[in-house]
Amino acid sequence: MIAITEKNHVFCQNCSAELHNSIRICPTCGSREFGQSPLASIDRNSGQSSADPSILNGVPGNLGNFRIPIWSEVGSAYAQVFANLGVFARLAWLPIAISYSINFAIGYYTGANGVPFPEFVGVLNQLFFASVFAVSWHRFVMLGDTKSNQLASLSISGREFLFTLATVLILIAVYGVAFVIGVLGAVLAGGDENLGIATGILGLLAAGVISSRLIFVFPSIAVDLGPSISESFSETSKNTWRI
Repeated sequence: MIAITEKNHVFCQNCSAELHNSIRICPTCGSREFGQSPLASIDRNSGQSSADPSILNGVPGNLGNFRIPIWSEVGSAYAQVFANLGVFARLAWLPIAISYSINFAIGYYTGANGVPFPEFVGVLNQLFFASVFAVSWHRFVMLGDTKSNQLASLSISGREFLFTLATVLILIAVYGVAFVIGVLGAVLAGGDENLGIATGILGLLAAGVISSRLIFVFPSIAVDLGPSISESFSETSKNTWRI
């Protein structure tokens, strides 16, 4: 899923799933028919619809009261993977091979010269190529963007670097908040073990809330909508605990 606002959402005409209007294939049922409501068609070029805006008030998934059906979304995600294992493998194997080859080369060089392996470089390398795969998979699921006759796929552009940067910054924010709360808790606890445990749990909960509120940033980057933090916060406002 990605950040959805009233101006850029459509509904699958087959299963009524609410989707971003950049999506070309419904990830739930595979349909290519979309509309502003399950009952109305939309011109994909002009963006004009035959729907009466008042219809949306009675449509399940209306943004004002939208609740993400987590279990069905998780089931749909796994179904999507198993239904497209060939595509998944084609998108994954080359980034994985390059990432491990780079780490192997670095390890061989540092070992031969008695230099410690730069762990940060190794982690950043794996994170970047994981982002390369993640962007490709997002684009396949949401845009149908893939060449099925290719043995491998490797696309590196600005979006992959932005995806990696967003991952790093969000990890820093999440762990930073948890660390600060943990330190403050340790100071305030003053040796009280129960209070220390409570603040530790609070830190983990805060980290979970932040990460869940920012989760839609990633697919938005993958489909070139930009890292809209405000939209991600808005669209997850009533789904924090579900996510």
